[in-house]
Amino acid sequence: MGKSYNYTCTTDSSNCGTIDTSYEMVNHPKHYNRYTKEVIRMMVDIWGYADTIKFCEMNAFKYRMRMGTKPDNDITRDLKKEEWYLNMKETLTKEFYVALEHALEDGGPCKSE
Repeated sequence: MGKSYNYTCTTDSSNCGTIDTSYEMVNHPKHYNRYTKEVIRMMVDIWGYADTIKFCEMNAFKYRMRMGTKPDNDITRDLKKEEWYLNMKETLTKEFYVALEHALEDGGPCKSE
């Protein structure tokens, strides 16, 4: 892993396992937002853009391949999750290139003082 991380849980975990039928399962579900940052953003901090972008691509593939095969799971949920990961991949890719552009404008890693 390389980098250390320390994120604080912001919610009470005593209700783990409780099912709420109105629970948002695709777009920023609560179980990924229990900390000071959403888990996908923590992944960028720990593993960087490239690995997190690849994770999003692979997770989208996983949801496409398992679509309709997981018991008690609506096909549309897997399609929505696939779409969410593909959209996040696009968002992170854009953020990466913006950050790279800014770094190059600032002289990049080889900038001489």
